[in-house]
Amino acid sequence: MLCDRGGCLIAGTLTSNTNLRQLDMSKNCVGDATLFEIAKALRVNTSLQTLFLQDNPFQWTCLNAMGSALGVNSTLKHLDVNTILPQPSDALALTSGLRENKGLEMLDLSLNTLSDTGVVNFASVLQANRSLNFLHIRGDPSLHALRALKDAVFQNPCIENFKVKHAEDTYHDFSTMQLELLRDVQRLCVRNRKIYRSPWSHFKSVNPPWYTIERARMASLVLRRKNMPKEIIDLIFTFVENKQRVPPELKYVQFI
Repeated sequence: MLCDRGGCLIAGTLTSNTNLRQLDMSKNCVGDATLFEIAKALRVNTSLQTLFLQDNPFQWTCLNAMGSALGVNSTLKHLDVNTILPQPSDALALTSGLRENKGLEMLDLSLNTLSDTGVVNFASVLQANRSLNFLHIRGDPSLHALRALKDAVFQNPCIENFKVKHAEDTYHDFSTMQLELLRDVQRLCVRNRKIYRSPWSHFKSVNPPWYTIERARMASLVLRRKNMPKEIIDLIFTFVENKQRVPPELKYVQFI
């Protein structure tokens, strides 16, 4: 079983290694020191794409240290840092880095308990981040926090898989109102999957594509298909009718 000493040695090699694509250190005894070294290495590493760190004795302060690294790293695609942390956290530093991240696609925090503020912070991440499409978190969010999540997933069609696990590990501990809002979020994820997997949804756009930049005014939109799926039409109307959600700096879009 790997301990902190070995974990730090492995993490140190990531600063110079340009070949390693996947690293699995799950179910070991690596702790805070290793995570700090990994966070330091990710700031300069340009090859690692998948990192598994679940079931290790980390603390929230160390997970937050990953935030600054994720803010500058654009090559890591899949991060799993599942570890039982019953003390709720707002994950402020982690979410701050995720807002700036341009590469991470999957993040699993389903054993790391978030406070209500932490859930709201992740909702703001989903509004700003256009690379994440898989996110699992854990907590007992208020109705306000769940409405923020619902609104974020509604505005972000890139989110295809999003789940909230109850802090007590039982789905039935959610109230009726909470469950209804969670079902709404799941329905929006289904909508997003239909949009991006539909043969009608392939399009060309000016660089950078509309889902990677901030809000601005749509200049032109050309649709070349009849009988387009309702999910795509609804999304377009959302952009056109609500100026706050218009795709940014988009000059021309052509469905092909």
